[in-house]
Amino acid sequence: MVWLCWILDAVLTIEPNWSSFFIGEFVTFMCDMNEGADTDWKYKLNKDGREFVHYNTNKFYRLPITSTSYSGEYQCFGSRKSSHDTESSNTVSVTVSGKSSVFYHFGGSVTLTCSVGSSAEWKYEWFRRIQNTNEVQIKKDDQPNRVIRVSQGGIYRCRGIRGDPVYYTDISAEVSIEITFRLLMVWLCLILDAVLTIEPNWSRFFIGEVVTFICNINEGADTDWEYKIKKDGQEFIPYNTHKDYKLKFTSADQSGKYQCSGRRKSSHDTESSNTVSVTVSGKSSINGDDTEWEYEWRTPSSYKPKREILTFQAFSFNGGDYACKGRMKNAPQFSTEWSDSFSLKVSDSKSHQTSLTVSPDRVQHFTSDSVSLTCEGNSSEWRVKKFTEDSRLNSDCWTMTGSTCNISYMLKSHTAVYWCESGSGKFSNAVNITVQDDKDVILVSPAHPVTEGDPVTLVCKLRTKSIHSHVFFYKNDKLIQNDSRGELSMSAVSKSDEGFYKCQHSGKESPQSWMPVKCMSMMCLTNLCTRPQWILNQTIIMALKCRLSPLIHGIKKKKKKS
Repeated sequence: MVWLCWILDAVLTIEPNWSSFFIGEFVTFMCDMNEGADTDWKYKLNKDGREFVHYNTNKFYRLPITSTSYSGEYQCFGSRKSSHDTESSNTVSVTVSGKSSVFYHFGGSVTLTCSVGSSAEWKYEWFRRIQNTNEVQIKKDDQPNRVIRVSQGGIYRCRGIRGDPVYYTDISAEVSIEITFRLLMVWLCLILDAVLTIEPNWSRFFIGEVVTFICNINEGADTDWEYKIKKDGQEFIPYNTHKDYKLKFTSADQSGKYQCSGRRKSSHDTESSNTVSVTVSGKSSINGDDTEWEYEWRTPSSYKPKREILTFQAFSFNGGDYACKGRMKNAPQFSTEWSDSFSLKVSDSKSHQTSLTVSPDRVQHFTSDSVSLTCEGNSSEWRVKKFTEDSRLNSDCWTMTGSTCNISYMLKSHTAVYWCESGSGKFSNAVNITVQDDKDVILVSPAHPVTEGDPVTLVCKLRTKSIHSHVFFYKNDKLIQNDSRGELSMSAVSKSDEGFYKCQHSGKESPQSWMPVKCMSMMCLTNLCTRPQWILNQTIIMALKCRLSPLIHGIKKKKKKS
């Protein structure tokens, strides 16, 4: 157990967090000072050791990239207004390239690949035409579409897109595909009526791991079909409208040969896929110690990094059980068992005389949302603080009006834990905020703990509307509701309802959010008092380390201890 306390002079970050940009894109520089309020400081930005932006009162600087000369090393400085003391940040490297282009290549006679370097954040748009006709866009789904399969002749082009606002590359050169009768016959022989794939694409799994079955029918649209899955020739999942099915392995009996079938809604014609063999084993043992590890944490909050050391500022919602396990980076299907659990209770010695409220009142938000954080209590001076996923402790408010911090549009970097601090040093409750892209779905769940006995309704939401039918709801990764209802209603929550919740609709899945329940019953309070716990004051920065303990001669890795 280690307690860590540290302060950086200043922290410079960029949004989006890329190292390479193209002319026409935008980058936002954010300079965080870890002392006082944002309004106590003036900020400037240097490039390659020379002043780039003069001292001013804005901690954010948005730069439209118009030239490759913007490549370089950037660093920010803060000058305190009252004393003119200065603090300097880390440096951030930015590389700017000219207008990007895409190229394609053939993968056999029926696949095309569109590529912009090796960056993973790109998605691709494809266009097709035939002689003397207008070009039309194909593949309008939300997938990367780097590689497509071609079953029609024509003239094809592609381009790359990324970012918000969207940045487009130049469009590629044209490629003509001519499919003769002979080639068409070969194509028809090679392609299956339906194709079953699994993600991750492993043949062996362990109890506790999760696999997703994906059934693709090579005719019509996905919505034209109903899907079912068989195991060893017997019906495993009955016909439904979802081509994807997520399964968590709980028994070695789930080993077998899986196959999917599609049934066309209009005619009831059926198509059958290939078979996929899956082997499920019990808990894994890991031999030797010549390997690199990543770590998985089981925590009471949504903060779950893959690092060996888990750090966080202790708030009341962090109270609960912690456990960890290791996983081989070069063979992620092999992992240790979960460690013994470690119980932590956080006491509030200052009793919240201040509070933080969020509008809109939910944990998850879209990138185009406007969010207000309001501090309430007996103080005329407020600071809104946040603790980010990468363990940074910052002040963060774009516009502070009185006791309200207004964030006009959300960024992915706003995903963090937020709280208020008064001028006299009093702390409010803390609130989790998670930010998703506008094209994704979110779970609408309360931003604050719910009281035992109160009603709660969870809803799955798109950017433009709530979803009122065919929604899957999960608690702690286990499917708990799968019917025509579009919301998950709990008439009177209890402590047993506490957990991680998420929703799924049409193949899109929300992040999971922790729903804490304030225990009010005498039995529940008694149970809390009978368990061994560590008790901390809320101002502590906490660090837990996950360590692998080898037996003599490295026979195998045992459970990790927190």
